[in-house]
Amino acid sequence: MNLLLLILLHLAAILGALLLLRIKAPAAALIGSMFGVVIFFVVTPFEVAYPPQLHFFAQVLSGLIIGMRFSRRDLHTLRAMAKPAILLFALVVITNVSFALLMFRVADFNFMTALFSTGLGGVSDIALIATDFGADMEPVALLQLFCMVTVVIAFPPLIKGMLASPGRDREATDKCDDEGKERVGYVSPKFFTTLAAAFIGGFIFEKLNIPAGGILGSILTTALWNILTTKGGAPSSMKSVAQMLAGAYIGNNLTVSTLLQVTSLFVPYLTFTFRLEQ
Repeated sequence: MNLLLLILLHLAAILGALLLLRIKAPAAALIGSMFGVVIFFVVTPFEVAYPPQLHFFAQVLSGLIIGMRFSRRDLHTLRAMAKPAILLFALVVITNVSFALLMFRVADFNFMTALFSTGLGGVSDIALIATDFGADMEPVALLQLFCMVTVVIAFPPLIKGMLASPGRDREATDKCDDEGKERVGYVSPKFFTTLAAAFIGGFIFEKLNIPAGGILGSILTTALWNILTTKGGAPSSMKSVAQMLAGAYIGNNLTVSTLLQVTSLFVPYLTFTFRLEQ
């Protein structure tokens, strides 16, 4: 019975994702699947225990997508980027911890929840690893989602107004997109070997009881596989698949009572929004 419910839950996630993908909404696969699952639980009397194996699988796929962003050509720029990267890392850590402490004081959160709520890394990735570090996934996911929507609504007009030459910037954007496609690759045999590498890394890190081992291990082994062999690859649809799985997991943990308490997140939301502007 639980297997049937899991199938129905993921069908609801797929339908929600496809609906938002059709209207080309931002982060459509993630948001659509998340709210597709929430609606599924609202209109049905069922409760589904999300298997830890699927949680691990979602982490591995997310790690694969992140790991595929690293390639051999990146090694040539590491020396020039070392000092700026260290400075940026230090500034991000200081800013995140500072605003996490502020949120910890103004909101009824434990410190890890506040830290992950103010962290940068994407709704799906942050939500997938939050529970491994003792954070409450529900407010983390909702705050990250609210702030992503804020960024999508507010930042494009600001950036558009700052661009001096839209045509030239568009040309540069197209060039970057083309380079990204070359790096990702779309050959099926490459994908299966890359997926195997991601699972091996995630499995090893999980067995070592490393927090968020599924995603961290898969990032490491996928990046190494792509850099050392240049045979890494993943279909363009894999990002949407990973987001749908993450959205199903997040939606499964979002209860109606959690959504009804959304007004209590207003002050933390303002804190995070102010942090984004820094």
